[in-house]
Amino acid sequence: MRLLWAFNFEPATNPKTGDPELPDVWHYTKGMVAAPEPFKCKLTPRWPSVTGLIHQDFLASASVFER
Repeated sequence: MRLLWAFNFEPATNPKTGDPELPDVWHYTKGMVAAPEPFKCKLTPRWPSVTGLIHQDFLASASVFER
């Protein structure tokens, strides 16, 4: 939820044409738990200081994920 709070999510842009590259809505994992396959997107901070806040939170929780 913090990522949604902190960043704008937009489609990736084709570098040659400048057109948006929309993900294929049918490209997802099959099985008991369905999830989208990796796709390109553009993330932009909603305000300048937000990346620092996210980085601080990441460092504070790193010990939990090291296990």
